Amino acid sequence: MQWEQYTSNQACLSHHTAIVHKDDLYIFGGNSLDNCNRLSMFVLNLKNPHSTWRSINCSFPYGLRDHAAVAVKLHNSAPSIIISGGEPCRFLPKPLPNQDSSIHIFNLESYQWTQVNSNDTLLNRKLHAMVVDPCNNEKIYCIGKLIPFQSH
Repeated sequence: MQWEQYTSNQACLSHHTAIVHKDDLYIFGGNSLDNCNRLSMFVLNLKNPHSTWRSINCSFPYGLRDHAAVAVKLHNSAPSIIISGGEPCRFLPKPLPNQDSSIHIFNLESYQWTQVNSNDTLLNRKLHAMVVDPCNNEKIYCIGKLIPFQSH
């Protein structure tokens, strides 16, 4: 395997997720150099060496960072990106309810979001990772969690 460098017309981001589905690389969320959370998703076709980043207006309700994401094809449904946890944009006028315990599903065919609310405190996390079980696409493992510092 050898590294290839793509020239980019995309702004520098941190705290985002990157997901590969078929021949495309999807980037969602994160902070740019001006600390503004992104509400868009960006996609780059990896098969085309002359490809440039395209912005997908995906109408996510708020900027998100420090989340985790996986691409899946669940039974009887379209291929999707599942996003869990994270932290909303710090520039929001007021905090969001259940901000860290929601699951967001992005349909890769319709480009529509579905939000699944949960009161499960195990889902209340950020700076974690998710992986799909290669033997069973119906299982997703969520690993790690930032635990707030508490003085003793």
